[in-house]
Amino acid sequence: MSPLLVAASYDSLVLGSHLTQVILKFVKTTDAVHYPSNALHPETLAKLNTRKTAFLNFEQIIGKGDVPIFDIYVYPYDQKNFIFEKSENYFLEDQKPLLNKPLYAGALGLYGLENSSESEPDNIKTHGMHLTIEVSQLLQQLQSWLMPYNEGIRLMLRPRENMPPDASVSIGKITLYIE
Repeated sequence: MSPLLVAASYDSLVLGSHLTQVILKFVKTTDAVHYPSNALHPETLAKLNTRKTAFLNFEQIIGKGDVPIFDIYVYPYDQKNFIFEKSENYFLEDQKPLLNKPLYAGALGLYGLENSSESEPDNIKTHGMHLTIEVSQLLQQLQSWLMPYNEGIRLMLRPRENMPPDASVSIGKITLYIE
């Protein structure tokens, strides 16, 4: 069974010393062409119940310097921004507790990023680093969030420490696949 693309980001994002939020919009596939959709396609929704593996792909990651590790959290599309408290309680911006606590998906370690971002001697441009985080342990919760009336899911990338002033990192695309 080949992997099924469920959702994707459609803009690149720049990471820094702050929380970064990105929306993965549902994908509709027609003749191998993917484009954003405002709802999960009924065939995809039906396949979610039979698939057991899910993974997030982080593509075209480029940067320089000593970049920190980023923790990745997943939460529902309809959830507003939230604030991390020291006690790890999660609150909306208006300080009301969240109904759905964000799920920890894993850590994005970017060791060797600078080497994968450099161009070759003949000016051949690199495509950067590509990393995958398996999120199968979250699949049951993701299935309940991937309802046809939602438009996607949200990811939050949280640096474990501040980014040095001479460091930078950007991600070209993030995708969610099920298999």
